Amino acid sequence: MPRKAEHIYAGLTVSALAESVRMRDLPPHKAGAEMIGAMVGGYYGSRAPDLLDPPVRPKHWGVAHSATAGAAVFALATAGSPRIQNELRVIADECFAQQAYYADKDRIGLALLYGLAGLAMYGLAGFVAGFAVAYLSHLALDHLECKSSLPLICRGC
Repeated sequence: MPRKAEHIYAGLTVSALAESVRMRDLPPHKAGAEMIGAMVGGYYGSRAPDLLDPPVRPKHWGVAHSATAGAAVFALATAGSPRIQNELRVIADECFAQQAYYADKDRIGLALLYGLAGLAMYGLAGFVAGFAVAYLSHLALDHLECKSSLPLICRGC
């Protein structure tokens, strides 16, 4: 079975690739925040199946390593994630509008907070997408390495 480092490298790679496609129309500062979020999401997404089903025995595939979990995450990645990302981007842009408003009023502290909140929302938008594709990469690596099918719900429950 792939080791922790292999899962992390694969998760970071696929999350960066997926996010680079989704953020191609963003300005650099927004794209940077979203890419950082995608990489953080990629790290945790690549680790999530083993955190939920610890590798204490060979073929430790419980619910988190199942085809059902993979299908749910795939649905999030294809249908839910773009919608969630767009909503988070709208919230972020509202934060940036508030930042500009308070900067014009010389309320630098509030302007800074709204600017940071906007960047955080773009980061969260990246996290959502990065987590989902990295989770799927973990399942794919386990499946390819072990040459056995993923359980429908869990193996040995």
